[in-house]
Amino acid sequence: MIVDQIKAEEAGNFTINLKLDDKDEFALDMHNGVLNYATGHQYKEADATLSIAKLDMIGYVAGKAAIADMVDNGKAKVSGDSGVLDTLSGLFDTDNCHDTPKRSCTQPKQGLKS
Repeated sequence: MIVDQIKAEEAGNFTINLKLDDKDEFALDMHNGVLNYATGHQYKEADATLSIAKLDMIGYVAGKAAIADMVDNGKAKVSGDSGVLDTLSGLFDTDNCHDTPKRSCTQPKQGLKS
């Protein structure tokens, strides 16, 4: 998936510590409309920390599941500003993503010019 540049610029700057499957750690940094990440790193003072299973994370960024619902169901743990996570989920451009393994999110749909 790709980040919608205009929405990302409007979102402002924030940091998120992400823990997948209680083992893989990532530091996410939204700054000036660009989402960067570092593997195996955590910020000392992130705006939010999200612990979640990898498959649930995919559903979250695809817009198929809300963090609040996953927290209520015990599928995710959040500390800090959960609003940052709501902001993050709205930044992904899922219109250009396809479910077939031969296509990626960066490839345009057939019939559209790139």
